[in-house]
Amino acid sequence: MSGRHIANAPTPRSRRPLLAALVGLLVLALAGAGSVAFARGSFSFAPLLGGCRSSLSFEVVTGPGIAPLLGQLANAYADDHHKIGNRCVEPKIVAQDPAAVVGRLAQDAQPGDPVPLPDVWLPNSSAWANLLDGVRPGLLPTERPKVVTSPLVLAMPRPMAEALGWPVVPSGWSDMLKALRNPAGWGQFGHPTWGPILLGKTNPTVSTAGLHSGIATFAALAGGGAPTVQTVTNQTIVGTFLAVERAPGPYAETTEAFLAGLQQADDQNVALRYLSALPAEEKAVFDYNQGNPDGHPESLGKHPKPKIPLVAVYPKEGTMESDHPWLVLQGPWVTPAKRSAAADFLRYLRSGPAQAQFMAAGFRSFEGTAGPAATPANGLIADQPHRIMPFPAPKVTQIIAGTWEKVRKRGNVLAVLDVSGSMKANVPGTTATKLDLVKVAALSSQPLFSDEDNVGLWTFNAGTNGGPDFRVAVPLGRMGDLVGGRPARLLHRTALKAMVAGGGTALYDTTLAAVRYVQKKWVPGRINTVVVMTDGIDTKQGGLSESALLTALRAVATSAQPVRIITIAYGADADQAVLQRIAAATHGAAYVSADPKEIQRIFIAAIANF
Repeated sequence: MSGRHIANAPTPRSRRPLLAALVGLLVLALAGAGSVAFARGSFSFAPLLGGCRSSLSFEVVTGPGIAPLLGQLANAYADDHHKIGNRCVEPKIVAQDPAAVVGRLAQDAQPGDPVPLPDVWLPNSSAWANLLDGVRPGLLPTERPKVVTSPLVLAMPRPMAEALGWPVVPSGWSDMLKALRNPAGWGQFGHPTWGPILLGKTNPTVSTAGLHSGIATFAALAGGGAPTVQTVTNQTIVGTFLAVERAPGPYAETTEAFLAGLQQADDQNVALRYLSALPAEEKAVFDYNQGNPDGHPESLGKHPKPKIPLVAVYPKEGTMESDHPWLVLQGPWVTPAKRSAAADFLRYLRSGPAQAQFMAAGFRSFEGTAGPAATPANGLIADQPHRIMPFPAPKVTQIIAGTWEKVRKRGNVLAVLDVSGSMKANVPGTTATKLDLVKVAALSSQPLFSDEDNVGLWTFNAGTNGGPDFRVAVPLGRMGDLVGGRPARLLHRTALKAMVAGGGTALYDTTLAAVRYVQKKWVPGRINTVVVMTDGIDTKQGGLSESALLTALRAVATSAQPVRIITIAYGADADQAVLQRIAAATHGAAYVSADPKEIQRIFIAAIANF
């Protein structure tokens, strides 16, 4: 019996009640306790009953979503007394999130460590294997056979999906990106009472669906195919990706946690106000529609099916697949006997009867075949998706996960825009002034901020008619709040459109004032930043000198409330060297838009940096 359990999960009930009772009595006699977890190497009855001299146990670490069913199959496999030589094979199934496994295996772990190293890793996706390959190459095999599969879909409440034409009209990532950009929300599809389009997000550093969604979004933005380093570092594409991630909608660390929240909303008859779409695995849609959002077999039937079920929208451009690769680790602790046992258990898992059990639980076969429950009545379509996107290289996967980290750390950002007289100059090759192009750039950056971000807007020159150097167009505050009864986003748009150029350039005094303002409004755990854009040099008479400004900024950078400055040199007349020194004094970043027509791309890149 050694090893035949799931760590951190209930042990499936034995098919041999009499034997289970005898074992239970023996355990109580020896251990004097009511609950025992059998560890690798403990006493086992299987060799006695199966004609084996001893047992051969090996550890399979897998995700919590598949571990319960895999544990049941491991027990059935062991009950059949599969042998390597004269030893009964007993797989031990351990449930652990793939991100935690990556972190654990990325260390230079040794077989003698307190926590035993796994012999086999069965993550939800090869994307996790790629992440590990990027930090510890050679530990995983190049051969990665699939055990089961589940495509990534856009899980949508059925009425909303049907408003988009599901299941007849194909939809995809590009359609969702377009819809998210439209401020009309569901009004653009004839359902204004549904409100804004709420895109659910999960954490790609722990959620397979979240990681796959990031990869698929980058692939769609780049026109299809696996994202490359060039794709995921292209500032325009990164800016759009950030806008998608910051779009309105609920958030949870994992798909299971998210769907548990949706189930509560459905119980309260507010599901349509909770979610419009969620990138999730097809298996999760199946589980949710059974009233079982965590997918655990023991939870099935304990909650009613949802009033508003989900359906799976299979992106027309293609989608990622949770391929569940079988990875026998390339380490000295994995003996030849264990490798043979792992290979035999894999053959069992890929056999017809085992695959049928997987498909009955909502997975697809290792070949991608859907089970009999994959019907539109259950929110699934068996003959979709039509294309599976390839996994990107390990380095690309790392960059995507790192990009998301910027998204989740909310900003406390003050934008400070130059409206001096030089901004009235026309831009060659256009009918616009420099200020006109800045307005367009600033307006286009708004979707990069979520409702949770704190954002403020100042404009500055050198004062006109004795007026102040800078003006608070919108005070620093949460983008999702109402200010004087009006949405903060609307105030930003109104203020940007109303900007008028004139006067000199009080760059140094305004920069320091802005930094000190953000210090007063400093928020721990956020990225406290000032974004300064100017097309010239400091022209204020009697104001701060450059050296005095830099001294003051360095003191801020080393204080308990540091503030970063991101500078944008706009046009050929901007003093790039000075702006670089200002940014460097606060460990910030400096951007250059020598061609005014490039300001939109540069502005988005600078905002994405925070």
